[in-house]
Amino acid sequence: MDLLSFDMFDNIFTIFSVISIIGIVLYVTFIVGVCNLASRYGRSVLLWLLVSIFFTPAIPIIYLLFSGETDSHRRKRIIEEEVWRRSLDYFNTNPNQIYQDRVGQV
Repeated sequence: MDLLSFDMFDNIFTIFSVISIIGIVLYVTFIVGVCNLASRYGRSVLLWLLVSIFFTPAIPIIYLLFSGETDSHRRKRIIEEEVWRRSLDYFNTNPNQIYQDRVGQV
């Protein structure tokens, strides 16, 4: 009767509960990661959220990493980066330095 005491079952239940909570937190973290990747690559966040919930989040993560950005999202990102770069050039007080940096002359 000592092997089947309630203390042993309480310890097993506690360990199982902790492992389950850690697993749920990791699962939710991976799902959030899939949503972030989908958003960063210009993909439908809702679609990839549903795929991650119904299947393992590993499949969408692998697919999104290999597929990359959509063309429209890439164009939008390049335009935003160019606007940002030009705004930095605007605040440069030495226009000759801008020319030298671009041409490569010192």
